[in-house]
Amino acid sequence: MHDGAPSHYTCIVRNWFDNNFPSKWIGRRGPTSWPPRSPDLTPCDFFLWGWAKEEVYKTNPKTLIELEAQICTVLNNIPEEFLKNYSTNNVQVRLQKCIDNEGAYVEI
Repeated sequence: MHDGAPSHYTCIVRNWFDNNFPSKWIGRRGPTSWPPRSPDLTPCDFFLWGWAKEEVYKTNPKTLIELEAQICTVLNNIPEEFLKNYSTNNVQVRLQKCIDNEGAYVEI
């Protein structure tokens, strides 16, 4: 995923993607264009932030310092296998639905 932010769009970054992921990266002027405003395809948007928020508020932090500490604890302790399984399976399903809808909004 290449989000098109100015610092991520420089020639050196795009060349790196081309060398390391030839014809396999998604981004502005990449081999596959990234659909505008597509949080339905971004794992952090469709899954991680909601899950993390639920985990953080299980402890009901009372201060900003407690909240920040709990956010760090939750995000630093996400089981790697959990992320791999969720992301791999759901991203493929979402991408296929997007393809089936010809890039239109995907309701999942």
